Amino acid sequence: MIPPSIPMIMYGVTIGVSVSYMFIAGIIPGVLMGVALMVYNYFASKKRGYRGRESQAKTAQEKARVLKEAIPAILMPVIILGGIYSGVFTPTESAVIGVVYAIVAAVFVYHHLTWKAFCQALFDAAITSATIMVLFGAANTFGRILTMNRVPAMITERMLSLTSSGALIMLMINIALLIIGMFLDTISSIVLFGPIFAPIAIAIGYDPLHFGIIMVINLCIGMITPPMGGNLFVAQRVSGTTFEEIFKDTFPMIVVLYILLALLIIFPEITMFLPRLLGYTYTG
Repeated sequence: MIPPSIPMIMYGVTIGVSVSYMFIAGIIPGVLMGVALMVYNYFASKKRGYRGRESQAKTAQEKARVLKEAIPAILMPVIILGGIYSGVFTPTESAVIGVVYAIVAAVFVYHHLTWKAFCQALFDAAITSATIMVLFGAANTFGRILTMNRVPAMITERMLSLTSSGALIMLMINIALLIIGMFLDTISSIVLFGPIFAPIAIAIGYDPLHFGIIMVINLCIGMITPPMGGNLFVAQRVSGTTFEEIFKDTFPMIVVLYILLALLIIFPEITMFLPRLLGYTYTG
């Protein structure tokens, strides 16, 4: 949710919404998600008696040294987001700027990037990019076939014929996105189902920018929702615990996130405040 967000980039490209405004729209919801989870974890940790590791207090000189070492890394998101929002470069160009800056910082500042590691990074990036491009190409073809056969229009008409309640239609869309998010990764879900659900949301009065935020949040929650939440299995392997233990501790967080999602759906001003403040208007 916090920009720069790959799911937001994919939604913007797929639906034809400004990626820059998607980034801006994601700031408040992303911060609210973080704050909501921090509040829950604070009370959960206090109840269970969790404590940090005991360590000696850092001196002012040690803090200054750590901050100095971290400045090059901290500057990276500042450069990327600052360049996008100031109009110096586009979100696509920001990726190139970010890569070049990361290489320069890793080689000449931190001295951690070896030639072998650099080649391995190029190989991994090529595999990842090729996978995404193949998926994106197939999804674009799939989306065009759906459009040519009026599938999104037929689904929209069918859902609107079932009920005239925009709230009920949005509830059905959210349930569908939750189920989709359990089984598919976020990028694939956006590319495949964005062209289907976005026209429905627009037809019942939702701004495509606002719906993009709703879709991204919903799919992200699906990734941590049993029985097939993909991120839960990753967390299980990393933590070395059982799936049941993971689910027991994750369930309250899912509830917190869905309460927040409901608020964002009911009060679109929360999401749209910053984009409109910076000049966004929807003319569709």
